[in-house]
Amino acid sequence: MLLNVSGKPGEAQLSPNARVLALSLGTRNLRLLETETGNVLWNTEAYSGLLAWLPQVKAALLTQSNTGAPYLLDLAHGRIDPFPSTEKQLNWALSVPTASGKYLTGNSQTISLIDLSRDANGKLAAAPLKQWRVPAGRSIQTPTLFLMDNGKKLVYQTGQDLGWLDLTTENQGIWEVSAFNSHGFAKLNEHHVLFDTHGSGNTPALSRVLDIAQELVSTASDMDPREGALLPLLPRDGFLRRGSSGVAIGTAVQTESPRPLTTILSEALLAKQLARLEQQSASAHTELSPYEQQLARQIRAMNTASAIRDGLSRDKIEAIRRGQGPAGSEVALPPGVKPLLTDIPANARVSMVGVYESGRRPGSAKAGPVTIDVQPGNTPLVLVLSSYEPVQWMVRSNGRRIEAVLLSGYSESNAYGIGDTRVLKIGSRSVYKMDGRDYDLLKRDVARYVSNPVSSFQGSYKGESFRVN
Repeated sequence: MLLNVSGKPGEAQLSPNARVLALSLGTRNLRLLETETGNVLWNTEAYSGLLAWLPQVKAALLTQSNTGAPYLLDLAHGRIDPFPSTEKQLNWALSVPTASGKYLTGNSQTISLIDLSRDANGKLAAAPLKQWRVPAGRSIQTPTLFLMDNGKKLVYQTGQDLGWLDLTTENQGIWEVSAFNSHGFAKLNEHHVLFDTHGSGNTPALSRVLDIAQELVSTASDMDPREGALLPLLPRDGFLRRGSSGVAIGTAVQTESPRPLTTILSEALLAKQLARLEQQSASAHTELSPYEQQLARQIRAMNTASAIRDGLSRDKIEAIRRGQGPAGSEVALPPGVKPLLTDIPANARVSMVGVYESGRRPGSAKAGPVTIDVQPGNTPLVLVLSSYEPVQWMVRSNGRRIEAVLLSGYSESNAYGIGDTRVLKIGSRSVYKMDGRDYDLLKRDVARYVSNPVSSFQGSYKGESFRVN
């Protein structure tokens, strides 16, 4: 049957057996409904919310209306007692599946491990075991928190990032996915978190999957964040996509192009930094010609990246970012710019290949293969591979030394067959012909990473195979 209820989103808790629905109505009313009939089982103004069902001990954790203090509802004996906690207020609780009678409770700043059991007379007894505080400057945002890795790791949303606590080692950390404008998090399974990212500039909005064990990020190829808001399917694994056309529920997604989280974060942070520099330079040095302004932007961006990599102090990095001289005056820095990749041999050839899409693309959302047949030789090579649609770049090195592979494109692509060669995403430009401004802009993007000039370019709208000398 359909239950017609009024209440704020996120303030409903379905019991584990799906027979009872707890509703928080306003700030001073808690109502328990029987889902099969819609009958009101309990209506109270003394308690304002149900934080969690505790099925292992046949109980529930409540919040008192006046004080916000936690209370324990004993469903087996029909009594309510104060919940022993070092915190005056709690706003979440989770059952630890691998430890009978163990629960995690907390608020925005603390995490507590509680042992909850019944004594010989059947009375509930709770004992605090351990407590942790979240990292400084961080907070836990409900309701997006879940136990993962078979109950060994607590993962929670903190701003646009994900925080975690390893309950075995007691180590804590932050996955700073806010660097690529993340929002909406859902637990897919014990090792994967699904989330959306906002588009920025030439980078489209994407749905991504984080592998928390290997710290790899993949693109969810069968999802589009524009179809609606992504919500967790708590307390179960899975996600809910709510849009104007309806609601979709799922437990799995198709993924492609897994890449290390650290690599993607570095690229995203650099892109943001360059974008800020571009914006600042547009309003600064107005007396310079367009060419001089473009040159100044490139110089400051490259010098800033080099300063960060070389470990200079924050004040020096800030001075370089602003284009200031030693005394803080606005002076253009000299053009002695180190590229981001400083170990590329001077005789290395830079070869560019671009396509709109693969000529053997298997489907509208899947990456198609494009073969890069590198000819044998003693001259080292840097490959620049660009595409609009996702591409699997299949590189045959034939024993040729490849110093780096630089990827650029609107969609997520990857390179294969290159061993431990560095693969860097340098931007979102897609170029498959030389006539146009994007070709010059892509060459400029390449110049930020290598000082060697581009020696060759090949491209076509639909590409299948290219030979690189």
